Amino acid sequence: MKKIIITIVLSFLFGFAFSQEGDKKLTHIVTATFDSKKEVDYLFYDRLDQSKLLFAAIEPRILEKFNLNDDSLIRLTFIITYGSIP
Repeated sequence: MKKIIITIVLSFLFGFAFSQEGDKKLTHIVTATFDSKKEVDYLFYDRLDQSKLLFAAIEPRILEKFNLNDDSLIRLTFIITYGSIP
C-alpha cells in the first residue's frame, strides 16, 4: 500500500506565543505519522526518530481541510510545519 503524504501546516501554539520573544520563533518541518487525538491533543510520531509530537492546537483552516477526529486519517503521513519559542 502506498504511503500518502499530505502537506499541512500545523501551528504549535503556546500561551506565550505573543510575548516579546515572539520574533525569535523557530520553525520546524518534520515528516510525521498521525496516531490519534487524545482529549484535546493531536499525537503524531516523527518518521525519522519515532519521537512524539503532541499538538495542543491546530489552525482551524487545517482542521477544516483534514478532519483529524476521523479515524481514517490514523497512520497517514504528513509533512508538518510548526513553530516553537526557544
